[in-house]
Amino acid sequence: PTVEALAFSDDGETIATGSFGGRIRIWSVSEGTLRHTHETNAGRIGDLEFVKGTSILAILATDRRLHLYDTETQQEICNFNTHILTDGVLARSDNGRFLAVGSGDGSIKILRVRGVTRPNVFWHDAHVRGVDFLPSGTRVVAASGDGAMRIWDVKSGESQHLADATGQEITTISAQPQGSLIAAAGVAPPVALWDWKSGQVVHEIDVPQGGIAVVAFSSSGRRLAVATRLGGIFLYDTKDWTEPRFEILKRETALQCLAFSTDDQDIVIGYEDGDIHFVDAASGERRDRSVHVTAIPLALAFCESGSLLAIGTDAGEIHLYDLAAKRTRSVIKGHSSRINALASLPGGTTLISGGRDRE
Repeated sequence: PTVEALAFSDDGETIATGSFGGRIRIWSVSEGTLRHTHETNAGRIGDLEFVKGTSILAILATDRRLHLYDTETQQEICNFNTHILTDGVLARSDNGRFLAVGSGDGSIKILRVRGVTRPNVFWHDAHVRGVDFLPSGTRVVAASGDGAMRIWDVKSGESQHLADATGQEITTISAQPQGSLIAAAGVAPPVALWDWKSGQVVHEIDVPQGGIAVVAFSSSGRRLAVATRLGGIFLYDTKDWTEPRFEILKRETALQCLAFSTDDQDIVIGYEDGDIHFVDAASGERRDRSVHVTAIPLALAFCESGSLLAIGTDAGEIHLYDLAAKRTRSVIKGHSSRINALASLPGGTTLISGGRDRE
């Protein structure tokens, strides 16, 4: 493939090349060998620069984004929408503190390196199955398919292990608003309740029905819903885990996802056939409201003070449904494969998503 761009690292030991097809190759100068190849899936590479004194490579491509890729860990740490019309041009200031991006519309964007190198993409060793914000809003807990749970600091990008990889898959998690609990479960019971401050399991719930699909705390944090694929929904009071209220919503298709509304009045439930139903959280009766998506809904989250419902699907898309207007406002292509988890940042204007692509 045609080489479109080339950059040296500051120590002169590494060369990065970018191709017409979006492939980045990292070469050792002293050994004269190829170290590794990175497929960006971002289209033609327009320009490359190493961030001064680091192994981080800045990449411009025809997807209109600046990607920052760590050539040592072989992971992308963040990306930003920076240019249009062309694949862009890139320059680095002599002191290394700034990057300049030139766009096909004639604009030039100046980026502070200290700001843009802060991670906005965090990687797990296996596909991400659950994600949620802790009450502070500055930390995120994420669970992956190998049984690991990690808490990420969204400002520094640093992480700590809450649960180590055990091979026992965690398929769903939920953090308690205004509390210290994280509910985590695989397909089979029990549901483990972790105290994220101490890092210990403080209680386990033996759910009466197997095939757990999702766990979700209410917006107030006073109740926990445990839903199974057969349609059973068990509501627990967080002050008494022994007596659940049991409702069965009879559906022929499997239950996939569940979320409480921001006022705790409704439970929203997504099914395998694309139907999303609203249920009265007190009575268990269906509301006269429903939403349908063409893909399988796998994750739900409320945004903008509860006026917007975000729906993550198996197609890697996030559908933003305006509840007042009763229509889909927009669709975001967020992942290359299924979206397993969604959570809304406290304040309701920012979403975090986790998918099978490990992002």
